[in-house]
Amino acid sequence: PALNSAQSVVTVPGKWIPVSEQMPVEFEAVIAFDGDQVYGEAMYSSGDGFTIDGYDPCDRVQLQSVTHWMPLPAAPEEVKGE
Repeated sequence: PALNSAQSVVTVPGKWIPVSEQMPVEFEAVIAFDGDQVYGEAMYSSGDGFTIDGYDPCDRVQLQSVTHWMPLPAAPEEVKGE
C-alpha cells in the first residue's frame, strides 16, 4: 500500500529504508546503498537525487539506482577519563 501524508516511516539508525517507502529529508547526510556499494555520507535533494562529494571540494557526484538509505548514527560520546 502507498503511504499517504498522514503516515510516516520512523527512521532508525542501522535500519535500511527502501526508497520506495520513504525518501530522506532534503540536504541531510545519510548512508546510501545502490544494490552494490554502500556510500558513507550521501545527500538527497529532489532536484539531484542522491549525491556524494567528488574529488574536488565543490564537486558532487550523482549516484545512480539507490535502492535503500539509512540515517547516520549519532556521534560517539566522549569517553571521560577516570
